[in-house]
Amino acid sequence: MHKIVMEELIGKKVRIKKSSMPELEGTEGTVTGETLKTLKIRTNGKEITVPKKDCTFEFERKGRWVEVKGKDIMFRPEERIKKHWRKMHARMRR
Repeated sequence: MHKIVMEELIGKKVRIKKSSMPELEGTEGTVTGETLKTLKIRTNGKEITVPKKDCTFEFERKGRWVEVKGKDIMFRPEERIKKHWRKMHARMRR
C-alpha cells in the first residue's frame, strides 16, 4: 500500500483505472470531496460521485501516478489517515 493513503486526497488529480461501471473507466479530474464510501471528482466542468469500493484509482503524486485500490481507502478521511499513521509508527518501533 502506498503512503498516499495517509494523505489528504482532496485537491489531488485522480483518474479511474478500473471500475465495475465501465463508463467511469478513464475518467480524470480533481478530488473535491470524500466520504466513507465515495469520492467526488470534478471533471469536464461537472462533479460526479464515484463509489470507492468498486474502483481502482490512480492519484498524481510528485509528478507520477500512484495506483490505489478503492477498498484501501474505504474509511472516513480522518479515520483513514489516523489508522495508517498508527500502522506506520508501529512498524518503526519494532
